[in-house]
Amino acid sequence: MPLDGEPKQSCLTRARPKARDDSIDVLRGLTCFGMILVNTASAPPRFLRHATSLNDPITFADTIFPCFLFTSGLAEKVAGPSTFRKSLRRAILLNLLGVAFNNVLPRILGRSQRGDLFEWRTYRLPSVLGRLGIASLISASGLSPPLLIALWHLLASSRPLDPPGVSTQAVIDRAAFGTEHLYDRVTGFDPEGLLGSFLTAPVSLILGRQAYEIFNQGLRPSYSMIITLFSLFRPKTPATKPHWTPTFTGITTLTSLLYWKTASFLTRFKASKALAILGRCSLEVYLLSSFFHIALTETGIWGSLDKVLSQRFGFSNEVVSTTISSILAVGMVPVANLLSKYGWFIRL
Repeated sequence: MPLDGEPKQSCLTRARPKARDDSIDVLRGLTCFGMILVNTASAPPRFLRHATSLNDPITFADTIFPCFLFTSGLAEKVAGPSTFRKSLRRAILLNLLGVAFNNVLPRILGRSQRGDLFEWRTYRLPSVLGRLGIASLISASGLSPPLLIALWHLLASSRPLDPPGVSTQAVIDRAAFGTEHLYDRVTGFDPEGLLGSFLTAPVSLILGRQAYEIFNQGLRPSYSMIITLFSLFRPKTPATKPHWTPTFTGITTLTSLLYWKTASFLTRFKASKALAILGRCSLEVYLLSSFFHIALTETGIWGSLDKVLSQRFGFSNEVVSTTISSILAVGMVPVANLLSKYGWFIRL
């Protein structure tokens, strides 16, 4: 299939879309490219590292997944809304896929610090994919964003956000999963915890849907959206990704709008077709890129390239790491093209 051909079906949607919006495919491809850099760079520069504490400023890496949620909201307006039943099924499948992605492959390859393959009690249960599924489910439920934000403030304000282990999010996650099933088993905190997944991450998705209505369909902002935007920037609420605070949601919605408009501009150029192909298979690319990265590391290919770039050309570790991850991301374009051509994708 030629690079700019139309695939049989979007790899991330659950049915054939009614129409294609190239800017959405390109935006999803950009976020997919960014996720590969963030997830696979062994010595990432500061902008490719997530903020780890309450007072750390938001980095480029922190804006990638919120943009992916925002893009899912954009895509919903093109493909049409899902029923609650379909969204529930998708949420369950994404959570199961997230658990497998976090635990199974690393344990099979001996790269996990949490135990062997059958040590179920140490499996990390919250995940990025699980958060995507939950956010989609809450979006399909029709719950109002101002209500979700108000509930977050009500629950989160009952305990301090710092240190993370004493926060409401940590308390809820420990009660739901147990400390051994969380990202940080010492403090009992997980950045993909339930509080953000159910209350604030869905707002990122819903705002994406509403942004499409305003910018592409010419609709006026609803009262709900106006209230949402005002409620996102509550004074003294820090903008932090680990807690996915409303302020963080507001700021990353603005960056997502910027990325979307950048993607719209890029659609004028033929080279954007490569990003669009990545975007049409974003879930598959997200999973396969990690597998390929591990395989290329274990076989010593990345190590050999590292030596060439660092010793022969004198590049720093950060430049070498980012270059290798960029090569992987570019290499995923023909893989995505092949997946689209033959219809090999995960059906959710």
